[in-house]
Amino acid sequence: MTIEANKPDLPGIFYTNDVPTTHEVMAARQGIPPLASKVAELRSQLQVLEDQLFRHHSVLSTSRYMPPEILGDIFHLAMGTDVLTKEGRQALIDITLVCKKWREAAYLTGQLWARLHIPSPKSAPFDDIEKWLSRSKGSPKTIVFGPLSDDDEVWGLNPIYCDCLAPSECKMNTPRLLKFLTNGPHLHELAFRNISANCLRALLESTKRLTDASWRSWDSLTVTFEGDTEDNNWGMVPLPTLSPFFHLPAVRSLTISLPEQDTEEGVTSAFLYFPGYVLQALTSLDVECNWDSPQLLVSLKDCINVERLSLNFSDSVHTWTSNDPALSDIGTISLSTVRSLTVKHCPRATASLFFRHLHFPSLVDFRLTQTYYHDDDLEEEEEEEDDEDPRPLYNMLEALGIFSHSASTLQSLSIIQDDDSEEDTEEVPTEDLVDTLRSLPNLTHLAMDVNFHARSFLSVAQESKSGVFAPNLEHVELTRVAIGFDLEAFFRYLLHRKTTGVGDKMKKITMSTYMEGENQGTEMAVDFGIGGILRELRRTYGIVIEFRSM
Repeated sequence: MTIEANKPDLPGIFYTNDVPTTHEVMAARQGIPPLASKVAELRSQLQVLEDQLFRHHSVLSTSRYMPPEILGDIFHLAMGTDVLTKEGRQALIDITLVCKKWREAAYLTGQLWARLHIPSPKSAPFDDIEKWLSRSKGSPKTIVFGPLSDDDEVWGLNPIYCDCLAPSECKMNTPRLLKFLTNGPHLHELAFRNISANCLRALLESTKRLTDASWRSWDSLTVTFEGDTEDNNWGMVPLPTLSPFFHLPAVRSLTISLPEQDTEEGVTSAFLYFPGYVLQALTSLDVECNWDSPQLLVSLKDCINVERLSLNFSDSVHTWTSNDPALSDIGTISLSTVRSLTVKHCPRATASLFFRHLHFPSLVDFRLTQTYYHDDDLEEEEEEEDDEDPRPLYNMLEALGIFSHSASTLQSLSIIQDDDSEEDTEEVPTEDLVDTLRSLPNLTHLAMDVNFHARSFLSVAQESKSGVFAPNLEHVELTRVAIGFDLEAFFRYLLHRKTTGVGDKMKKITMSTYMEGENQGTEMAVDFGIGGILRELRRTYGIVIEFRSM
């Protein structure tokens, strides 16, 4: 059937561009209203039919058969694991308003309601907070007071800092907050960001005074202090009772970011004290401290149950000596329970001084985070000498005591560069990486976001007469592969391990690149003519090789 056959019976003027007569203009105007009415009627009928069609399809939708637990897990993934800000809480409320099924699924998923960010405790609606947390059921509950990021602090958002000089003047030491902490729901994790030493001291003292034997303290406490040691009027008088941690309850996990010390002041006069029962109860300790003082080292002697330890030195160069009176009675501190150790921003001079007093005989996992090996705090002539060091990584690990005390137990090593820019990606000298791997015979996992010269590394491996480096390696992660990295040489090194190494255990390679797409790495290997090597590694030797986008 042609289009012409479907034309309505209209005068010829409606199918041409001729100038209409007066009669034809009147006829066109009179015909428009009934036609518009008919179109509106048909559109209304179409809308009704489309709605009915949608509802028929919805009856057959598989989402009707989805258990509420699965739907709740989807909500949890969509909301993320961060604490809920005011905007996040509104987004969760919006989910509950979609339909009855979504509301029931949200209320059934306790972890959705368990993590809250409260900008300031001074005017927080604690009754509403308790009601909100009551929906979390048995999920571990977390509350974070204060700014969530440095941007919040810059723009003056979420202030909790109180510059009080006496407990009676502390704006945080309010009855409503104290009642919530002592009689409210049990909190798994409590965090105070940008609090003053005086505020924390007053808060903990009042909390302890109001609690009874039935009160349960927090499992985890995080505290970051505002300003520097002078701003905080930090205990220059060495009295434990003046320490902000004197009334600290026993917790299992403690994260502390101490106020900064002016790096030009030399050895700090600020006094650091933690009650022995607090340190002995810890299984996880994370400390950020740039104080030029052995006090943190001395505190570690009581950490007899710590399993995970993280120390951030903020690039401070320590100048105290081993003759410091504070070290007279401690000797060598053996932390035999520590399985995981993270060291951040620690100059090699500080590492050599600090860690010579520490042993980790049971260490399994070690992570080094910093701008690889450059030491900006060295004098110019020392820095030039350091740049010429062919083994900066090896010497850093040696200064940390990894080879002398933990080589036989260490199974996982992560070298993490703090700078995210691709241009600043460091390259490990070949000799440095080879000597490091040779010194860690039981290593099973290696993660690096620093690069290395794969062709030179392959040559050294092929010429080696002492066997495969780190023969127990099972998983290698290259978390920041630079553009231009020699994939062929790296794959040939893996092939060399499998063909010459007796019982080589390599099972998995994970490479994160700046390319986009799931198969970009494989396609690049094919483009470079090394697809055959890649297939041989995967099919013949069973190595899982994954490419990920950064």
